[in-house]
Formats: sequence, C-alpha cells, structure tokens
Amino acid sequence: MDSLFSHAVPPEEPASPTSAAGDSAELSHAVKVPVEPDQAFEGFIDYLHLWWPSEYTVFGSGTHVAIEDGELGEESVEGHWLPWAKVQKVVHGGLLEMESLDPSRARVSVRFTAEGPSATTVSVDQDAPLVILEQDQHPIVVSWLDVLGYYARFMGADTRSQDS
Repeated sequence: MDSLFSHAVPPEEPASPTSAAGDSAELSHAVKVPVEPDQAFEGFIDYLHLWWPSEYTVFGSGTHVAIEDGELGEESVEGHWLPWAKVQKVVHGGLLEMESLDPSRARVSVRFTAEGPSATTVSVDQDAPLVILEQDQHPIVVSWLDVLGYYARFMGADTRSQDS
C-alpha cells in the first residue's frame, strides 16, 4: 500500500524523518507531511492512539496512547493510566510543548510549520531524551526519529527512500 489515504498527494521530497546528524540520539527531528498545519496538528494530537508505535509504550500492544487532562501518556487494556509528560502549552495548528515526568524533566517541543500549499513540516526539539518509566520496568527511551516515521506514514507521506 503506497498511502493510508487514497487522496494523499505525494510530497515533493521523501518524508522520511531527518535529524541534525541522521542519528536517533539527536535532540531535533523533522518530517514533512502532505497536509495543512491544522490537519497535521489534528493527526498528531487527536489520533495519537492510531499511529504511536507500541514499542515505545510500557503496556505494549493494545495500549491507548493519548493526551488527556493535560498529560501525554498511555492507558492499558485494564484501564491503568500511565502519564509520561505534562502538557505545558498548546497552540492549535502550531505548537505542542511538554515536560517529561521522568527525573530528567526533558522539555519537548513539537512545531507545525506550513511549507506551501498542503504541506507541513513537523519538528520535534527536546533538551533531553523523553524517557517512559514504570515501576519495576526498564526505562523506554523514545526515539522521535522512529516515532515521526510512523506519524508521517499515518498522515499519508511517501516515506520510501530515494534508493528504493
């Protein structure tokens, strides 16, 4: 399947996530999606549970990742809520700022920038990696490079590399 959405317009360039040095340990990543900023924002915020990769959750497959009551987190099949970060600021269609609840208190900023008609660059900047913690579990370090790849595919971006 080339695209999740049949009406998706292929972007001008591949939408594979990029980082300053191409390394998932970098603190800044971006992806271009073939929708306007309001739609990119809605897909990121309201449909998080449909595209967030389960390997970056504590509860695994079946978990429901969401932003609820000012927190980013996940809900288990049994209904247990595990918060990951506190939402600090939201500007609809433009910005989401969060602070992680792990001891590093990493600040994460997600920006939605218009790139011409029907295209948006979604960039994630953080001052430290987002770490998901649960008692008696190994910490899960979120790779925004991977996460943005899932998001871009969900939003209909062509994520195939030019080499393929």
